[in-house]
Amino acid sequence: MKQILLALALLVACAVPVVHAAPGDALGWLPEETVIAFRIDFKNLWRGPLMGDSRRLIQKGGAAYALLQMQMSPRLDEVEEITGGAWLGADGAPGFLIAVTSSSPIDVQKAASTYLGLVARPVSSAAGRIWESEGGSLAQASDREILIGSGPEVKAAIGRKKGKPRFEGLLDSQIAIQVVRNPAIEALGAAVPEPFAPLTAAKSFKITVATQGEKVVLSLRLAFEDEKQATMAQEAVGEAKKMAKGAFDQGRAEIKRQMSGAGENDLAQHFGMIMGLGWLNLMEKEINGIQIRKNGAELSSSLEANIADLNSAGIGPMQAGMAIGLLLPAVQRTREAATRVASSNNMKMLGLAMFNYEATYGHFPPAVITDKNGKPLYSWRVLLLPYIEQDAVYRAWKLDEPWDGPNNKRLSDLVIKTFCEPTEPPSNRSHYRVFHGNGALFNTAVVGKINGSRVAEIPDGTSNTLMIAQTRDSVPWAAPDEIAYDPTKPLPALGLPGANDFLCGMADGSVRRIKTNLKPQTLHWLVQKADGNALPDLDK
Repeated sequence: MKQILLALALLVACAVPVVHAAPGDALGWLPEETVIAFRIDFKNLWRGPLMGDSRRLIQKGGAAYALLQMQMSPRLDEVEEITGGAWLGADGAPGFLIAVTSSSPIDVQKAASTYLGLVARPVSSAAGRIWESEGGSLAQASDREILIGSGPEVKAAIGRKKGKPRFEGLLDSQIAIQVVRNPAIEALGAAVPEPFAPLTAAKSFKITVATQGEKVVLSLRLAFEDEKQATMAQEAVGEAKKMAKGAFDQGRAEIKRQMSGAGENDLAQHFGMIMGLGWLNLMEKEINGIQIRKNGAELSSSLEANIADLNSAGIGPMQAGMAIGLLLPAVQRTREAATRVASSNNMKMLGLAMFNYEATYGHFPPAVITDKNGKPLYSWRVLLLPYIEQDAVYRAWKLDEPWDGPNNKRLSDLVIKTFCEPTEPPSNRSHYRVFHGNGALFNTAVVGKINGSRVAEIPDGTSNTLMIAQTRDSVPWAAPDEIAYDPTKPLPALGLPGANDFLCGMADGSVRRIKTNLKPQTLHWLVQKADGNALPDLDK
């Protein structure tokens, strides 16, 4: 991810525009559920005066700059546009996608090295060839377009093809960001203090940056359902400005208090406080100068600044690009944290389903159900369907037919959310698997004669015995493809690709994350329910 951000920041700091591309066309890669979209008219932004100083400074790099251009694709002088967006997935986890378009054909191998690092490797998928590294994924959408994001977003985008661009309001400026009302903003409305809550009723808002001669103009536009909402929001802005004045007064008083108590020789501290005081005064002046205009159900405002003043102060698109770049890791970390929670929740639901099954039948389900001749038919997940709100699927299932038989095949192709890994596109595959046989918690059983382990038959204790493991390889959820345990052989790879830990559900219903570098012998002790060995601290 750091490699991606550095490459994007470099693009926003180095390019020289060439041939104009169809504006906003790459916005068609974003899914319908997109709630935040942005577009940077990369070419025209760099041609104008706003980034003139930054461009000239970078090009002074001479031979080093030329060498960098040769190693990149698209080259800095070929980049046309950067677009992207973010959304909330069905599981509540945020996703994002970024598209970079070029005026010339892109060398995808160079592009992967530029954005993902030299460790990026191509992998085959149903969506085509994807380049992946621990930091993200990249795909060549066309000969002049690349898509960057995490694996699921990139694969889903390639799979659904590019549609008609939405967010037309992003085409009339050099930098534009548009946000539409979504569950996150609606939830925010309940948490915002009452005086400012009307602002969160906006159905969309748009921020744009454009140059007009020697000036740069920042514009904000909020759209509401009706004029009454717009009036209430305008009044809320007035209240916010009043409260801001009080906050600035308190801030100045606190700085002056600290300055009076600081050591006489602490020049660095005094210098920092003086800068802070100046910043407060500048911000107050800018806020007081903001004028909010109402036109029917819309509110708008704009700020102007001389480009020369911004450049002399070191404030410009380079710094803005760096600020945007700093936000992307936070988005990615939020997404990763959310998916980890979602995966843990799936494991908890499966553990609860196991115990509900045990309470009903007096034993846990077998790992694999076979016919009377010992032929595997389907997995334990089928028997848990009634306990994860999938009773209709279970009732349609033929218990004496294989998982891929005439009736069951269409059912086994269904996406069961609880069996899915949230970091991957929804499918009928699952990374949640169990061990069976040779001292493991689970066994196999013949259809019509189902039996399994009981809670009372775990001498090592339920908190010391593994129930469900997250494995590197996934299998169709209905397939009887579980892990036949052999205490004399190495265990299969645990944890998702690239992860340094794996998720496991214990026989007491708890969910834990365990490091993949745990000693093999300790892992064997976890799998066995009656080995009699004391486990070490698994969190170290």
